[in-house]
Amino acid sequence: MKKILFLFIAFYALNLSAQDNDTCQFSVKIESSDWINPIGELDACYDFDLDAITSNSQNDSLFEWTYLDTLPTGVKEFELSNQKSLTYKFSKLGTYPLRLRAVDKNGCVAYDSLKVIFDNPGVEASQLYYEDGRSLVPELLKVCASDTITIIPGYTSGDSLTNFYQPISWNEVGGESFGDGIYLPDGSGAVYKTNFNVSGFDEMTVLGVGDSIKVCVNIEHSYLGDLEMALTSPNGKKVQLFDDMGTTTDNYWLGVPNDNDYLSQDTIKAGDCWEYCWSMDPQFDIITSSLENTTNSIDSMGNVGKSMISGAYKPAQDFSGFNGSPVNGDWTLTITDYLEEDNGFICSWNLFINIEGETELNNAKIIDFTWDCPQEPSSILYPDTDSTQLVLHPTTSGLHTYVMTVVDNHGCDYQKEFELDVFTGPLAASNNIEFCDKKVDLKGSRFLDQDSVLWEVMTDQVGYNFLRDDRWYKPGFFVKEFGPYQLKFTDLICETSDTLDIEFTQKVAELTYESLVRDDMETLVKAKSWADDGQWVTTGNEGRFDSEDSLETTFRVDEYGDYLLAYTGCDTTIAFNILFMEDLSVSNVITPNGDGDNDFFTITDLTEEYYSYSNMSIFNRWGVEVYRNGSYGIDGSMWDGQSTHQNDELPNGAYFYVLKVGNKVTKQEEVYKGAVQLYR
Repeated sequence: MKKILFLFIAFYALNLSAQDNDTCQFSVKIESSDWINPIGELDACYDFDLDAITSNSQNDSLFEWTYLDTLPTGVKEFELSNQKSLTYKFSKLGTYPLRLRAVDKNGCVAYDSLKVIFDNPGVEASQLYYEDGRSLVPELLKVCASDTITIIPGYTSGDSLTNFYQPISWNEVGGESFGDGIYLPDGSGAVYKTNFNVSGFDEMTVLGVGDSIKVCVNIEHSYLGDLEMALTSPNGKKVQLFDDMGTTTDNYWLGVPNDNDYLSQDTIKAGDCWEYCWSMDPQFDIITSSLENTTNSIDSMGNVGKSMISGAYKPAQDFSGFNGSPVNGDWTLTITDYLEEDNGFICSWNLFINIEGETELNNAKIIDFTWDCPQEPSSILYPDTDSTQLVLHPTTSGLHTYVMTVVDNHGCDYQKEFELDVFTGPLAASNNIEFCDKKVDLKGSRFLDQDSVLWEVMTDQVGYNFLRDDRWYKPGFFVKEFGPYQLKFTDLICETSDTLDIEFTQKVAELTYESLVRDDMETLVKAKSWADDGQWVTTGNEGRFDSEDSLETTFRVDEYGDYLLAYTGCDTTIAFNILFMEDLSVSNVITPNGDGDNDFFTITDLTEEYYSYSNMSIFNRWGVEVYRNGSYGIDGSMWDGQSTHQNDELPNGAYFYVLKVGNKVTKQEEVYKGAVQLYR
């Protein structure tokens, strides 16, 4: 605000400089069909029109319209138009200092400026309350679907109902924002002062009967009992906004504080600043007389307190104390803290002055007013046309957003909303309906209050227990016997319920696999299980599963061998073997000549590790058995071309063999048959 006022003063000074020149009696003034308030502000909720009026009747001047915008890189000047008149609409909400530069045919320069405010229309909504006086903000209101809810606007100091909305005039004369907040001096009468200069009114304007003042402060403070706040006018007249309450046993707060007293002020960040206003047309009485006007809060340290509800309060001293004070000049806000055991921050403050007759032209008039609920429009039973109450009866479950839309005679609209969470029935939810254990963690949802719920067992089983108790929304549930159980979860406030069927059973996984895998280094294994914690494991051998926790996966090995595996789940372990091996390789020729090559009839991989017996029979071409061995290859002996009956050399030729082996893994007999050629 100080920067904007400085620009305004600079532009005004340039205008005076040009007109002081004896040869340049040239001036320019900005006019608009939209109302411009006494301090050069224009409400532009949509598009706006501007016209340059000069002292040059020839209308042959040159014009330049520019405005300032704040970008991430800093403040930048933009050109709007070089025409005498323009109509424009900004693309984003904000406040835009705008300047007009005019040059006549003699080269004389004149300036005028204003501030275009493109933010919200001239309507403000009151605080919304439930019919029993509870505030709808900042918390979401939870209701049963069977409820009929009456929403009312805020109270005035005389306890009479106000409208949900009221027109406001553009009478803000200044304000200041402090970004993340300024740490207020703490304790023993420490004083903080902030001020800004008002210069937009006629120098002769003084406050009197019929004029009004409102001051709004965004602030958080952890203890109200030792705090004072006052406003001082340019001629030193002081009005107390509120006094300290002295000693009190309750923690009354402004906003939601961050009360880290043990830290230095440079390391503390402001909590949640709430806006508090003081005017002679307030919603509430003096703060110290309105201590019931609170909502329960918890600060960042876990401390519990009572935050004064945002809104307009009556000042401790009447604002008529400012009568006779000039409007222009420095207005000062003073905050005094008398206790060292608390702290607070000021985030911003604003001053509004309404001079009778000067700002009345800007008073908005309401031409339309509606309530809407996109989730359930029929839940709005009675939106009073005088805005004194709103009657609702939602019937569907879920979040309902109620939106108030107000349209004024300037074509500006304003919306305010609140939310109701409607509960038609609770949900008794769990991850599974079958468990291979005798316990489960329950978790109910969609109930109104966790301290007003009930779990019940509806079946005939005995021997069960709720861990914590059955009046808790997420208890553990334990049973002594396996079997089916039906549970009922009830919301005792809304008197609605839901049921949940659970089967407790011990189930062993069913495995599918090949016990013997020949000439391959991988195989697929499958498990059918009711457990959600099943896992494949290897015991003692190398090997790996593609996924250890999938019901179906591939097991891979790097070498042949017997692998001991297991599947665990549901508190059960199932062990099994898979043998990876090559088929026996039988040679088809024997040359027992002592050269070390094919001297014996060899069979590869025939070892005692995998085979319990090995019966070999060799026959000549007439079918006569010429060789027999019951442990062929296993005991190290193999056929060398001699007969086992006569122990003599057999002649060259074709012979036939029959090999019967016992597989240790499959527990089955395997038979190999074929021909072998004998050469010497």
